Amino acid sequence: MATVERNPVERRMAILHRLWLEQSGRDARIFLWEVEDDAKSLIQAFTALQQQETEYDLPDLFITFRAPFDTLFGYSRALRHELLENYQHSKEALAEQQLATDWRYPPLAECDSVDGFMAALSSFAHYYQAQFRYLVVALSPDAVSLHSSWQQWIDLALQSSWPANLRFMLLHSHSNPCWRPLEKARPHDIQKLIPDLQQHTLITEVASQSTEDNETFLYRRYMTDSMVLLQRGTPQQVTERAQRALELAQQKGWPEQQVVMHSIIAGAWLKGQDIPRAVQSYRLAAERAVQIEQPAIKHQLITQSLFGEAGAWFTARRYEQAAEVYARAAAEAQRVPHPLYVIEGYRMAGFCYQRKGHTTLATKFYTEAIRAATQLPLAERKFSTLGITLHALLTMQDKARAEALEKKAQAYCNQLTDIQRKAEKEALALGKYPAPEKTARLQQRMEQAMEQAFLHCCEQRESLIRQASIPFQRIIFAGRELLAPNWSGIPDIAHPLDKEPAEWDAPLSFMTPEPKSTEQLLQTEMPASELKEVL
Repeated sequence: MATVERNPVERRMAILHRLWLEQSGRDARIFLWEVEDDAKSLIQAFTALQQQETEYDLPDLFITFRAPFDTLFGYSRALRHELLENYQHSKEALAEQQLATDWRYPPLAECDSVDGFMAALSSFAHYYQAQFRYLVVALSPDAVSLHSSWQQWIDLALQSSWPANLRFMLLHSHSNPCWRPLEKARPHDIQKLIPDLQQHTLITEVASQSTEDNETFLYRRYMTDSMVLLQRGTPQQVTERAQRALELAQQKGWPEQQVVMHSIIAGAWLKGQDIPRAVQSYRLAAERAVQIEQPAIKHQLITQSLFGEAGAWFTARRYEQAAEVYARAAAEAQRVPHPLYVIEGYRMAGFCYQRKGHTTLATKFYTEAIRAATQLPLAERKFSTLGITLHALLTMQDKARAEALEKKAQAYCNQLTDIQRKAEKEALALGKYPAPEKTARLQQRMEQAMEQAFLHCCEQRESLIRQASIPFQRIIFAGRELLAPNWSGIPDIAHPLDKEPAEWDAPLSFMTPEPKSTEQLLQTEMPASELKEVL
C-alpha cells in the first residue's frame, strides 16, 4: 500500500504524536515539554490539532486554558469559568455523538481555591472517563503576574486530590527553563518530554519541497542554508553560502533578494563582532535597494539597511557614527512613509548623542522624534517609543527628579507584589475550600489596597512634578497631551483595575497642560545648516 509523503511540519507532528503515546502512560502527573524557543509554536499546534479529526488524534481529551494568572485564588476562579465556558461550547458536539450533556460540578468546586478547581476537574474526569484515556490540561496563561506564585499554584495542585486519568501539560524552552525549580522539587511528579524536532533544518526542508523553477529553487535553498548557518555557523560559512544566492540574484536581476542576502551576511559579521565588514555589507544592501523600482519597497529596504548599519556602529560604541546613520534612517523612513521608524530613528540619534554628551544635538533629535509622533493617531502613538523619548528629555532637564519619578513607580510596582502575596497568604489561611463570600471580601480588600497604593504613587509623582522647573513641566505636559492626561514619566503606571480617571476612588488633580504645550516644546527648530551637517 502506497504511503503519502509527509511535509516537514507533518513529520514533526508525527514525532510529537509518537513521543506522547510512548511517555504519557508513565506514572507522572505533569508532563513538561522542553524545546527550542522557535519550536514552542509546534507544541501549541500539536495541542490544537487534538481538537480536530486528523491522523495525529490521540485517545486523550486535551483542554487548553489561557486564563491569565493574577493570584492563587483569582486564577482558580478564572480556570473554573474557562472550564465551564469550554463545556458549554462543546455541548452541541457531545449531543451529536449521543453523549451526556448534563455534567454539573460539585459544590466544593464553587470555592475560589486550587482545591476547588481540582474538585471541578476531578468531577469532569470521572463523569466522562469512558470517553477518553486521559484528561490533559494544558496550562498556557496569556499573562503571569508573578511566576513564583504560579509555581506555587502548581505545587498546591499536586498536593490536591488527583484522579488517575488526569495529566497536566506545561511548556518551557532550553534557553528559559522556567519550570526547573519545580522539576527539582517534584522529580517524581514530572515527566519531561524532549522531542528531537531538528528545528534548525525546518526551513531547509520546506525549501527543498518547493515546486518553483530550478533557479528560484536554488536561490531559496542557498538563502535558507544561509539563515540556518547564521544561527549555528561561522561568518565565513554564512558568507560563502550567501554568495551563491547573491550570484543568482544578480544574474536574474532581483535587487530585493540581493538586499536580503547582503543583510544576512551583515548579520553574520555583526554576530562575529567584525563591525567594519558588517557595516560594509549593510551599505551594500542599501546600494542594492536603490535599484528597486517600487518606491515604497525601495525606501523601506533602504531604511532597514540604514537601521542595520546604525545598530552595528552602536554595538561598537561608535555613538556619533551611529547617531548620524540613525538620523539618515529616520529621514528615509519619512519617504516610505513609516512614522514609527521615523520616531525610533530620531530617538536613537538623540540617545547616541546624549551618550556622547552632545546635549544640544540630543535635544534637537529627541524633538524631531516628538514632532513625528504628533502625526500618529493616539492608538498608534501609545505603542511607539514616544514615552521613552519624553523621559530622556526629562533626564536631560533634571536627572535627579526624573530618576525620582522612576523610583516612585518602581516602589509602587513592588508594593503591588507585596499586596498580592499578602492576599494569597490570607487566602491559604481560609482553608482548602473557603466560602466564596470570604474570598470575595478578600478580593475586594486586595483591590482597594492596590488602588490606594496607585493613588498614593500618583500623588507623590505629581508633587515632584509641581516642584519642577517650567521646562521640565513642559515636557510632562507634552506627554499628557500626546499620551495620557496623567502621564508622569516612565515607567508609565496604569490603574491596577484598569479604571478610567473618572472612576477612581479618589480622583486626583493632575496639573493641566498649558494650551499648546507640545507646540511650545517643538518651537526650537534645528538650523538648516546644522541639520544638513548631521544628516
